[in-house]
Amino acid sequence: MLYSIRSFVKANLIIVPLLLAVLGYAQTDSLSNPFWEKETNLPFWARMCGTGEPQRLTANDAMGALDSVFISEGLDIVKDRFIERGEAKYTATTFNEKYKIGYIWIERNLGAGMAKVIGKPWLGNPPKSFSDRKKDFQNTVKFDYKRLMKDSADYFISRKGMRTRINPTFFTLKSEKQKMAFFRKQRIDYERQELLHSIGRFDKDKNTIPKQWAFSPPNGIRPIEHLSILGLYWKIAIYSFNEQTKAALEKEIQAIMKYKRKGKWLRRSEKLMDLLTHANLKHLKANKDYQTAFLNVLNDQWRRRDLSPLRLISNYLTLDYFELGQIDKDNEDGALFVAPISYRDYRCVVQPSYVLPKPIITIDSLTIQEELAKMGNASPEEVERIYTRLYGKDKQKTPEEMHIEYQRQIDAAKSLVIERLENDVRRYIRWAKAKSSSRE
Repeated sequence: MLYSIRSFVKANLIIVPLLLAVLGYAQTDSLSNPFWEKETNLPFWARMCGTGEPQRLTANDAMGALDSVFISEGLDIVKDRFIERGEAKYTATTFNEKYKIGYIWIERNLGAGMAKVIGKPWLGNPPKSFSDRKKDFQNTVKFDYKRLMKDSADYFISRKGMRTRINPTFFTLKSEKQKMAFFRKQRIDYERQELLHSIGRFDKDKNTIPKQWAFSPPNGIRPIEHLSILGLYWKIAIYSFNEQTKAALEKEIQAIMKYKRKGKWLRRSEKLMDLLTHANLKHLKANKDYQTAFLNVLNDQWRRRDLSPLRLISNYLTLDYFELGQIDKDNEDGALFVAPISYRDYRCVVQPSYVLPKPIITIDSLTIQEELAKMGNASPEEVERIYTRLYGKDKQKTPEEMHIEYQRQIDAAKSLVIERLENDVRRYIRWAKAKSSSRE
C-alpha cells in the first residue's frame, strides 16, 4: 500500500510539470506573432496574365476596423506616428505609446526604394540592369538606354507596354535617329495626354479630384508607381495647402503646358513629377520650413530648384524595403511592436464564391452561331436552350441581377477577410503585450 502511494506521488511529480509545460507551450504558441516580413509577400514581382489578379483588401477598407481592434483592446491610438530605429525611419499608420504597439500599412508609406521593390504588375520580372533589359529590344533598334531611360517604366509608352504593342510607324522608320525621335515624341505625347486628362478631372471650385481617378487612373498606373500628376493634384487638395501653394503649382502646370520645345517640356515635367511623387505632402503642411522649400522648388527658375529638403523629409517619413528587416528585428527583440501589413498579403485576398458568367463575346459565341446556322431559322425557345446549356442558370438572370449578386458576394467576402485580419491583429496585440510584460 505504501509502495503504491509513493509510486503515485512520484508519477505525479513527473507528470504534473510535463502537463504544465505542455499547457505553457500551448499558451505561448497561441500568442504568436502573425505579422512578419515574409507574410507581406514582398518583394513582389507579378507576371502578366490574362485573367488578372484577384481583388484585394485595401487600406481604406481595413484601417477603420483595425483601429477599432486597438480601442477594444484598451489601447489609445495616435495616427501617423514617426518612428526612428537606427537607420530605419518610417511612419506607423496607428500606434499606442504606452505599450509601443502599432501597425503600418505598407502601401500607404512607400518610399522611392520600396516603390521600386514592389514593382509594376504589367512589367513582369524586373531587370537587374540596363544590359538585361536591353536584350528585350536588341532585335528592334539600338537605343541609348542610359541616356534615354531612367528606369524600366520608361520602356513603355502605352499601358500595354512597348514590348507588346507600339505604333506600326515605328517599324517603318529606317535610321536609328528617326526611331529615337519617334520614341521621344510618343512618350511626350503620352505624358501630355495624361496631364491634360488629370487637369480635366480636377474640380477647381472644390479643389478636389475623385479618388477613383487619383488611385486608379484610366491607364492603370498608380501615382506612387509612376511619375503621374493625376494623383498629385488630389494629394494637394485633400491636405488643404494654402492658396499660395496651390497657385504656385497651377502656375507650374500652365508653364509646362506652354512649352513648344518638347525636350524642355519633358525635363521640366519630370522635375515637377519627381518632386510631387516622392514628397509626403501631408507633413509639409505642418512644417513651414519644408513648405517654404516646396514653394522655392516651384519657381520660374526651374534649373535652380533644390529638391534635397523634400527628398530628406520623404526619406524620413516613408518606408523603404530594408526597413522591413528592422521591423522584424524589433518584433523579435520585443523593443518595439509594429505589425507590417501589405496589400500583397495573402490574408487580403477577397475571393467571392460567385463568379460572373463569361461574356457573350467568347469562343462560346462562335459555337452558338455555328449551331444556329445549322438549325436555320431557330425559334426563341431553341436559342434560349443553347444559351442555357452554355451559361447555365445565370443566363436566366439579367445582367443587372448578376452584377448585384456578384457585388453582394464581394461585400460578404470582404467582411470575412476583414474579420480574419481583425483576429490576427488582436492576436498580435495580445502577443506583444505578453512579450512586453515578460521583459519587465
